[in-house]
Amino acid sequence: MSVIHGVGTKLMSVFEGLRVSTDAALNSVGVYDGTTSWRRSPNTEGFLDPDLIAQRTMTNQIYADRLQLDEPLTSIAAPDDAEYQLISCPPRPICIPNLKPVPRRHPVTLAMWQRHLDRDGRVTVAEKLQTSIYNGGIEPDLRPIAWKYLFGYLKWDFTKEENAKRVQAKHQHYHIMKTFWRSMSPKQVRNSCVFRGRKSIIEKDTYRTDRQTALFRDNSSGALTRLYNILMTYTFYNPDLGYSQGMNDLLAVIMSVIDGEEDAFWCFAGLLDHISGHFSDDSSVLSSQFVGLFKLIEILMPRFARFLREKEATSMSFCFRWFFIIFKREFSYDDIKILWETLYSGVAPRNFQLLIAVAIFDSEAETIIRSCSDISQILQHINGLSERINLQNVLSRAQGIYNQLLEIKDHLPNEVAVCLGFALPAVTSAGIATSTSSDACHDNEEDFLPAIEDCGFGLEPTAASPSSSSFHSDLEVGEDIVISGRHDLQLPPSDMYAGVYIDAGSFINLSPPLSL
Repeated sequence: MSVIHGVGTKLMSVFEGLRVSTDAALNSVGVYDGTTSWRRSPNTEGFLDPDLIAQRTMTNQIYADRLQLDEPLTSIAAPDDAEYQLISCPPRPICIPNLKPVPRRHPVTLAMWQRHLDRDGRVTVAEKLQTSIYNGGIEPDLRPIAWKYLFGYLKWDFTKEENAKRVQAKHQHYHIMKTFWRSMSPKQVRNSCVFRGRKSIIEKDTYRTDRQTALFRDNSSGALTRLYNILMTYTFYNPDLGYSQGMNDLLAVIMSVIDGEEDAFWCFAGLLDHISGHFSDDSSVLSSQFVGLFKLIEILMPRFARFLREKEATSMSFCFRWFFIIFKREFSYDDIKILWETLYSGVAPRNFQLLIAVAIFDSEAETIIRSCSDISQILQHINGLSERINLQNVLSRAQGIYNQLLEIKDHLPNEVAVCLGFALPAVTSAGIATSTSSDACHDNEEDFLPAIEDCGFGLEPTAASPSSSSFHSDLEVGEDIVISGRHDLQLPPSDMYAGVYIDAGSFINLSPPLSL
């Protein structure tokens, strides 16, 4: 007995010595406050020595055992200018109801759509129709009509006549913008490096856009020309956003549904209004979606979350392509149309794309855990899923996951509840995954049709006109246009107008009309 007691005493002394030496090493660079944060002492270096990192990890485990935490503490990034590093612990488990996938419904047909129109062609009970679209998608022969409503080109509460006038005005607006960049002289092109850069990238991307599909296999139908024209015109419509690679992928899907160049442009602009943050210089929109996705995985799939921590893959960056171009390359053309109809039906839950991602991982997590040893292999596995995912199963499970979380919404962390629309965000809250709300498109008509002022591209005036290129528009396209704040001129009412007034005495001749 005395021998056993002696061995126990020695083990305790060794452990105590290890604790003291480790604490001393850690106290030389920072202090653990005993709760959930690691505070680095002022005036220390931004990066810890690898040996100290190993010691810190071991000490975190000791503290985790002392605090009886279910999992070890994990570090997360602190602000770049902070003199400390944060330590977080996984959320405590929440009792989750069993997953009950929700079967998909039949798609909306043309006959069903027509039953929702009144005698003036106005859509009645639009929310009921949108719910049917959300639950089942849209029949292919109805898509060319319905997509114009989904992306804000046509208005749900407009009569047939009002929408026809709106289309006419939008066509005129499109041709005005298109004429600006097509009328640039060689000298103007040489003097605009931004224009030349965007034009060069668009030309390259146009000829490598989905060439495996019949529509873009060659230019016999003029599809590649229309795609190029739309992308170029969008850089003028939204010069701040301009063009980024990936936009051509999104436009290709829209053009497979919408034939007319002008109509496809406005549906494309409406889609980008939903996801413009994906293409901005600020990466916070996509980053917030990655954060939101991992928080959902922590709650719904704790074993997979532990695996991602072990592989240092909690950034979820391997999902970049999913969110960047809204799963376009993960599904066939037929399936991606159904998925977009679900997301942009107008009644989809907030950030439903995150639940779609969770539903995919719900099917793939075990395979990833067994076969992937690091984040690069996870990325390889994710990319290998392209066009192999069962969309109907994913949407069914995503809706079931939403219902699961709805049942326990009062027990969810506040940031997750806000992310899914179960709670209102705080005024000063940074929030997570606040982009791509499914009902935010074109609420403000002034945002949809921005004023064009002091165009940098300009127009070459005709020989009989003064050299003025300043164009100001503060009104809806098709209404009176205020020229330089001095004159009111009315655009010709016909789509096949003969020209565009630019300033008093300036007139750009468009006869014969531009070939499309």
